[in-house]
Amino acid sequence: MDSLLVYATPYLGMISMCFVPLGLIFIFRNPMQGCGYSFLPMMTGVVELAARVITAFASMALGSFLLAAACDPLAWITAGIFVTFSYLSVIHRVEAAA
Repeated sequence: MDSLLVYATPYLGMISMCFVPLGLIFIFRNPMQGCGYSFLPMMTGVVELAARVITAFASMALGSFLLAAACDPLAWITAGIFVTFSYLSVIHRVEAAA
């Protein structure tokens, strides 16, 4: 039982700090879809998947559990940055058209 806590504690610490970027993904992706821009929200998912794959392969190559545990948080941060800039671009276009 103690051995599980050794792995669970850093994982839970990492993901709990990254719920804000995860929230940005949910908050910014839906308005873009509602404005009729479906390509950028779809690309957000692709960016998130690519970040997961790169982190997973890096963790396997290095044999690092902490890097493997960071797959979700790093994917959320990467996708959060992408969706934030995408949202700002879409909102600028929508406001310019109005």
